[in-house]
Amino acid sequence: MTSENVSTILTHSQELQLLSDHDIGSMMTLFDEPSQEHPQPVQPYLFDNQEHQQQIPIQPQFNDVLPYQIPDLLPALVPAPPAVPPSVLSNEDYEGPFRFEVFIDPHGSKNPWVYSSTLNKLFITVANPFPIDFKWDAQIKNFYVRATPLFSLAQHAQELVTRCIPHTQGTYETNRNVPQHIWDHVVRCQSVNAEYHGSKEERRHLNVLVPLGVPQTGTDTVRHMYSFMCQNSCPSGMNRKPFEVIFTLEDEIGTVYGRRKLNVRVCSCPKRDKEKEEKDYLKEIDLRGAAPPGKRRKTEKVDKKPSSVIPPLDTTEFTGQITICGKQNFAKLVRMAYDMMAGDLLLHGPNADVQKVADNLKKQLKELE
Repeated sequence: MTSENVSTILTHSQELQLLSDHDIGSMMTLFDEPSQEHPQPVQPYLFDNQEHQQQIPIQPQFNDVLPYQIPDLLPALVPAPPAVPPSVLSNEDYEGPFRFEVFIDPHGSKNPWVYSSTLNKLFITVANPFPIDFKWDAQIKNFYVRATPLFSLAQHAQELVTRCIPHTQGTYETNRNVPQHIWDHVVRCQSVNAEYHGSKEERRHLNVLVPLGVPQTGTDTVRHMYSFMCQNSCPSGMNRKPFEVIFTLEDEIGTVYGRRKLNVRVCSCPKRDKEKEEKDYLKEIDLRGAAPPGKRRKTEKVDKKPSSVIPPLDTTEFTGQITICGKQNFAKLVRMAYDMMAGDLLLHGPNADVQKVADNLKKQLKELE
């Protein structure tokens, strides 16, 4: 060994004596980790001095350690991806493995609702309960049924179906003695075990979940009572957009085993609207021709209509005098005017003039209650 090599080793020895145990451990940790700039692992220093070989043992090769460390690290480094709810819920009928069915009594002439089997549509007045029967093959106690209202048209599928502004007020008669988180829900269930999910603030579809249990003795269905708390025509709510209710058969963790769809129209005259829509539907079939069983009807090319343009907001105030008999009738007129102003705010965005008129109308409503 030359004098120059001996001098180099002595210099390294003097530098190591100045390092603490912590510094040496940190330095050796760097040797264990592969560098991104050097794919091959860095070899540790080897000293001819036996004293330093005892204090700093030679580290094992990186390739020898890798196969034994990976199996233990994988569970912590690769967590399971979180479940992502779908942005657009499916409305396709799905019988499922348990042959899930939904039945509605079509003979409701004396009831505040009527059902059209031709349209698979329920016509009902607001806040009136109606029965729905659920049937499935397997009699399992841990099944639930979830009712979720969705807009029927594809362009509105992601929008939330919620009640209008006047119907969500705490002083409204259908909200008295009802928890506040239920006020926005259009669909309610009369079961004491009903749970209300979804959030208007978080943009999650509002729905009501109820346990099915098992059919009573001598029956093969389970009945629950539902009601709708807002009309299709409310300007600040559904605003005349058609909607449907999706009933899903689920277990306790939310796995869907069946799905059924029911079209709904909440109106003031169910029988009249049912007859009108059925007449229009049959007329459309006669004009276009019905498709043979098992075949698709050939569609005709229809000229596209120009898209409707939203008219500009008119903020001109008009004051008039109306004479009407009955306090309740006058309150309905004031409420109708308030709905119009609230609808303009939703359609065109915030406006100080319209908001001022809406606040005055709201104040009058509270005085009339």
